[in-house]
Amino acid sequence: MTKPASKTTGTDTDSMASKAGQSATEISDQAKDATKSTADAAKSEMNSAGNQAREALDEASVAAKRKAQEKADEAKAHVANSADRTASQIRDAGGAFEPGSLINEAAQRLADNLAEAASAVRTADLRTVQNDLSAFARRNPFLFFGGAAALGFAAARMMKASDRGHHALTDDTDDFDTTHGQPDYAGSRADVPTRNRTQI
Repeated sequence: MTKPASKTTGTDTDSMASKAGQSATEISDQAKDATKSTADAAKSEMNSAGNQAREALDEASVAAKRKAQEKADEAKAHVANSADRTASQIRDAGGAFEPGSLINEAAQRLADNLAEAASAVRTADLRTVQNDLSAFARRNPFLFFGGAAALGFAAARMMKASDRGHHALTDDTDDFDTTHGQPDYAGSRADVPTRNRTQI
């Protein structure tokens, strides 16, 4: 004997629909959580990568600044040493002239200013070096641009005059007999024509 098919009541339908809705809500929440977790993980990775990149850039910047500072220190030392050598040479050259003379005073002043500038270059930062040199040139235009040239010109003239005096002294001593220290007039008398001599 066949049993009659059970009939689905409205209550059962509502229950099934409610369960289906709960399942869909759970699935949606799980998907949202998974998406949020993925986004958070990606954001964390991006932040970490960004931090690493910034750290690398900071390290590179520090290294570049350190290298630039080393180069700047080397350049300052080179400029200062060159200025010291030039000051010493100018002071020595000026010492060859009479103390108190214009050239002597100009040389000493130029040497002192160059030595002072060299000391300032060693202790100053690179940005102020150019300003200091420009200010020095404005304060001492003659010494900065013309002092060394004038000193060199005067020294060259003195050397030429000394050389001319040496040659003149050498020419005068050629007329003397170097063996006896007496004037050598023998050749001169021999060259005098006999017709000009008085006959006795």
